[in-house]
Amino acid sequence: MASYTGDRTIDGISVLVDGAPLSQHYDQLRLTEHGFEWSYEGPEPAQLAFALLYDHLHDAAAAKALHEAFMQRVVANFDNEWELSSADLDEAVAALRSGRTRLAGAGAIIAVDLDDAKLALARQLGATHAVNAAREDPVQFAKQATRGRGADVILEAAGHPLAFRQTAEAVRPGGEVIWLGKIDVTQDVSFRWGALMGEKRFRRSSYGGARPRRDFPLLAQAYLDGRLKLDELITGRCTLDGINDSFEALRRGRSIRTVVEF
Repeated sequence: MASYTGDRTIDGISVLVDGAPLSQHYDQLRLTEHGFEWSYEGPEPAQLAFALLYDHLHDAAAAKALHEAFMQRVVANFDNEWELSSADLDEAVAALRSGRTRLAGAGAIIAVDLDDAKLALARQLGATHAVNAAREDPVQFAKQATRGRGADVILEAAGHPLAFRQTAEAVRPGGEVIWLGKIDVTQDVSFRWGALMGEKRFRRSSYGGARPRRDFPLLAQAYLDGRLKLDELITGRCTLDGINDSFEALRRGRSIRTVVEF
């Protein structure tokens, strides 16, 4: 089983496979004249993505077909130091090929909730793992599922101080946390200081930061293509006269989304 490592130091870039320099494989695909890079998207990270895939798969056509998505979803998220095993590459390739990655390209999706029915729906919508936080520690689960590394990206939508703290503990060094949930703006939230270290990125987002002119047509087409499941999220319909009852059902956790019909 091969081991791939990368290190960025003041002396330059080092990318090794089993202790020996990894070839750029320019004879198969040349995307840049400047070797390898990572932690962003561009020609050099794309060259690294192709080289890793080609060295692992020994299939130029497959590496060419997958390298761009692999760059965006794996290489662009590398830290200054990183390590991949053959098993990691097998898992990433399988996820890219299977379509399980959904719209954002995630290979593994861990859904966390307190309601088993909502977790079952999450699996229907694409989650690969489901954790009921009332019975299982989601931080420990995320660590175990990623071989101790932590999640690449966490989307928090519960709006609870404990959930905010857990996201900081569960995300990997260099990973990103998006807080969507809300609490009282006067309420304090405390964190373990060490959980905020490791170049982790935390961002508060309202309504997902959508750009309607760009995003809405893409989302509409994804729905029409069957890649974005919306019908499954609609658990009720009402008129304006029944909107208070619908809000009450939402507050009690009995609904996901209710469509108001005029």
